[in-house]
Amino acid sequence: MDHLKRALSLRVKMEPVADEAIARIGDIIHVAANQIEALLNAPVLSEGAVKCVADIVTPNGERFLRRLCSHFQHRTPVVTDENSGHFRMSMGEVRMEALEGIFRVSLTALNAEKLHEMQHILVRHLEEAAVREKLNVTWHSA
Repeated sequence: MDHLKRALSLRVKMEPVADEAIARIGDIIHVAANQIEALLNAPVLSEGAVKCVADIVTPNGERFLRRLCSHFQHRTPVVTDENSGHFRMSMGEVRMEALEGIFRVSLTALNAEKLHEMQHILVRHLEEAAVREKLNVTWHSA
């Protein structure tokens, strides 16, 4: 926090800062705050944590990413950029990536039971988002 304060106050004292730069700085601080909040709200994943991944073939990966991030952000902090997003649930962590023709969902859970529950939740939300598309979601151990 001291580093950020020093960087901002010294720079502003040296010369005026353009409105666009101030808006961009605000965006950067907002993203950083979301990332810090997500880390602080994270469940502690033990050595016995289980992981899986699904690579879903779709041309609509970016749309699914936006929809799911928007939906889950009402429940938990979501860290996102234009091609990825991740958030934590009480039972584990979800990471999503919109790649070229692939929507990748990676799950890390506290145990196998929680992993199965997370898979069910994500598939249900993907099916709701895919109104005109039949998705083939196959989970593989990571």
